[in-house]
Amino acid sequence: MWRSLLISVGACILLWSASNCGATTNSESEPFVTNPEFSISDAYVQDWTAGIPEGGSGTNLFVSFATLSEDIRLQKFHYNGLVTAAKKVSDNGDFAGYFIKEGRGDVQMSSDPEVEAANTPPVRSTLDIKDGVAVIEFQQNGVTKYFEVISIRIAPMISYPSTPPTEDQ
Repeated sequence: MWRSLLISVGACILLWSASNCGATTNSESEPFVTNPEFSISDAYVQDWTAGIPEGGSGTNLFVSFATLSEDIRLQKFHYNGLVTAAKKVSDNGDFAGYFIKEGRGDVQMSSDPEVEAANTPPVRSTLDIKDGVAVIEFQQNGVTKYFEVISIRIAPMISYPSTPPTEDQ
């Protein structure tokens, strides 16, 4: 009798502890800041597509900073469930993030799992953010912090031609 009681109590404790595993969300545990030591002068996204199916498509996120403290190091941009490196594109405080949807040309389709393992999926963000909102991941004094950018302009899509223009065009 004691044995079955101990097993029942142990099972209840195990179920209770397992049910609380996902109780905290990333937004509660990640250090989001509301007043960072930088100011953004412009932020916009622009979708693009190549002229051929193998060329792929994607979204570019551009952020221009009016001020950026020297002790801040931009790390990543998170947007629509994806994450990419924040790359400096000018000395004027302009940064970009390139979210690329791979074209079908380099996808390996095979019945052999080792051949298909060469496919690289897009890197998913672990942050729980709404679509259309970007998050800037940065380090300040060695501490990783996050800032939500809510007001993002949407620039017109760029459709690249399928072939380069010829001299007579």
